[in-house]
Amino acid sequence: MAVGQGAVAAPRGGPSGGSITLDVGPYVPGQRQRILVTVRDAGARRWGFQLAAREARNPQRQAGSLSTVPEDTFVWVRCCSVSMPPCNNELEYATHTSLGSRANTPSGFVTFRVDWTAPAADVGNVILTAAGLGADGDQGTGGDHSFTTTAVSLFAPSTQPVLSEGGVVNGASFARPDRPISEGAIVSLFGERLAPA
Repeated sequence: MAVGQGAVAAPRGGPSGGSITLDVGPYVPGQRQRILVTVRDAGARRWGFQLAAREARNPQRQAGSLSTVPEDTFVWVRCCSVSMPPCNNELEYATHTSLGSRANTPSGFVTFRVDWTAPAADVGNVILTAAGLGADGDQGTGGDHSFTTTAVSLFAPSTQPVLSEGGVVNGASFARPDRPISEGAIVSLFGERLAPA
């Protein structure tokens, strides 16, 4: 599968043979999806990550909004000014909490979950970038490994029908009604993705 089409971004490894991957699909404007961020490092005993979503055509612009998964204490979202959301159009990122670093967890990998609500309209491709950390847990930097990756989420048009502005008209005259439509009246509908009766 291609990145951004329901696939996992190609992992980029570090010196330990570890990696970070992003599992993200195409976006439908305004809809929420869960992103999985997996950090792999066979020698790690503590874990971390950061994730950001930006418009490809303007990387200085936030693409949608990130949020924590309900009841998940391993991730939080921060504004770039380090304040808590809502970020009010300021850039934001998701990162691990202290508990989320999962101290002394020698599993070889951990997965962080982040909810992402796509932009309200088609903004073109969205670039998701992530950095991961596999640490040895000794509170120093020796023996720690960092990894990065990027994934692209493509615009996926909605399949929901949408009425055009003024898209409800009299079925015989095609005039826009100047008062509420009465029960039993025949109307014509104009819009997108309308199926014939």
